[in-house]
Amino acid sequence: MGFPPDVKTEAIVAAQRSCCVCHKFCAVNIECHHIIPEASGGANNFDNCIPLCFDCHADAEHYNPKHPKGNKYSSEELRMHRDGWYARVAASPATVTEQGSLEVDRAVFSKIRAILTDEGSMEFMRVHDFGGSFERSELDELKEFRRWSRLPASEFLNADLEILRSNLSEAIQDFLNNMAANTWPLERPNGGFSKISGEDERGGKLFYERRELLNTGSDAVYEAYSALIRTCRRRLAIN
Repeated sequence: MGFPPDVKTEAIVAAQRSCCVCHKFCAVNIECHHIIPEASGGANNFDNCIPLCFDCHADAEHYNPKHPKGNKYSSEELRMHRDGWYARVAASPATVTEQGSLEVDRAVFSKIRAILTDEGSMEFMRVHDFGGSFERSELDELKEFRRWSRLPASEFLNADLEILRSNLSEAIQDFLNNMAANTWPLERPNGGFSKISGEDERGGKLFYERRELLNTGSDAVYEAYSALIRTCRRRLAIN
């Protein structure tokens, strides 16, 4: 039967239209998942509901116990994710005015600024056209951010800032995945450089499709970065 509309609305509002596991802002791409499945007697009520993005919902749904790989989301873990995220949303933006929380979020912001510098990968994202070759070291800051953002200490306490951080992490992950699938290293004497791969050379249909994919992805990374920096500077009163 599924959740009634009022339960879905209450849950989605409580989550601020963001995934309770990865904290990404989902807009319309959000689903309400049964913590205990209906088939196992789970109720269609608020307590049994957790809003998830498409990816996290697929992870929660598609675990095969007959061929286990990784670790399944337990009902207890999903509740902890859900309750923790609801509490963070409810406390924001008030949480950020508390001195202890303010210091934590300022430290997270400072770490982000140290990893993603305006003169490094972010400037490269802003100006580079991926129709040409590029030096792979230009992406080192993105890779470092991706590694760091998997740590619990990378999260903001303020829910609004955490959503923006998660959006940036998602955009960087998507971009790096597309880079891996659509570029290849140049041979010496151009070692350390890469270009768009494919059977079509410059001017072919495949070339332009891949160029558009990478340029659109780099724009998404820079826009997510800019949104985070601007909001953090206003909320945290820090440069």
